[in-house]
Amino acid sequence: MSDKYSDMTIRCGGRTFKTHKAIVCSQSSFFDKALNSSFKEGITNEVELPEDDPAAIRHMLEFMYKGDYSRVEESTAGCPDTDTQQKALAATARPRRSGFKHLHAYLVADKYDVRALRLLALTRFYRAVELTWMADEEFPDLVDELYATTTEQHQDLRDIVCRLVGFHLLDDHASAKKRMEPVMKKHGEFAMGVLDYYILSVRGDCAW
Repeated sequence: MSDKYSDMTIRCGGRTFKTHKAIVCSQSSFFDKALNSSFKEGITNEVELPEDDPAAIRHMLEFMYKGDYSRVEESTAGCPDTDTQQKALAATARPRRSGFKHLHAYLVADKYDVRALRLLALTRFYRAVELTWMADEEFPDLVDELYATTTEQHQDLRDIVCRLVGFHLLDDHASAKKRMEPVMKKHGEFAMGVLDYYILSVRGDCAW
């Protein structure tokens, strides 16, 4: 993402992004309104985002310019001198941490009305957790953050984790319940969602 001919600046978490209004504002109603107004942002062409995750903002801008965002964690990208063992460890950890990355990308896409990014992040979130959640020690923390940062308007995202847990309670009921019980107690909506999908799974088994 080149800053050549940039005509707007986004600042977030100590990072400065030089961008282009034609690209950013055409994909986000939030930035379109902010940069085409009589308020401070419209006059200075600068936007401060103090509450957002800089990495998520970077992914959002990367998507706006490329139609995609990196699957590689920033901490390991662009480090050709990393030894083989470190690369292997990073590759092992990446699928787990990627759940958080796609959650954050989804949240900024929703906040700033970048609809295509929201859909992509939703798809990648599902793919990141569907095959790893049972063995992922961070999955309860991921669900906790998901419910702490979303509302009923984000049911498409919430349904993913509810369905995964609810449909697989019968596979290993005791261990699954033990792992997720603290999060269910903390977030009643998650517990109800899991119960709904659990009932659906039981009915499905009965139908067979």
